[in-house]
Amino acid sequence: MRTLIIFLCSTVICLTRAVPIQKWHRTTDGCLYYVDNQASVNWYQAWEECLNNNMTLITIDSYIKQKYIDNFIDMFYPNKFQYWVAAHDNAVAKRHVWATTGKPMYFTNWGKGQPAYSTNYHCIGSLIDGQWFDAPCANVYNFICENLQCTTNQNNVDEFEYGGVPKELKKYNVNIWNHLGHP
Repeated sequence: MRTLIIFLCSTVICLTRAVPIQKWHRTTDGCLYYVDNQASVNWYQAWEECLNNNMTLITIDSYIKQKYIDNFIDMFYPNKFQYWVAAHDNAVAKRHVWATTGKPMYFTNWGKGQPAYSTNYHCIGSLIDGQWFDAPCANVYNFICENLQCTTNQNNVDEFEYGGVPKELKKYNVNIWNHLGHP
């Protein structure tokens, strides 16, 4: 009986440690990412956590980067999660910028009915399917950090239009609200 209890206890310990959660990832181009899909923090705490690691919240400034992150999450994280990205409209309502660069968002991946522009909805997150939403910055989600040098569009400029969107996909990634003259 004692042997059986020891065996069961050791099996439970082994099973709980069998799948370690890898938080640090380096890509072939040298970009380092830190993915925390366990901590639920508000946008400011996520920003601070990234800064504590000499990183920034992820800036998804192109269709290619969006697809890369979507595939990356699918590959390494079987349990999908929502996470903060480095965009907000805290300075001017309805004018979203990347906190990492201060530049307007030229590429967007808004979910249906987004951005909602509700009261106090100033920070941007990504849903499980990779579509974006705006939410109160005090809401809690997971987060992804990246090296600062990886926050700017690293795509071949000759192949892409301004904003990192491939020409053939431009029609799918235009933020119509901004093009209608709204800030």
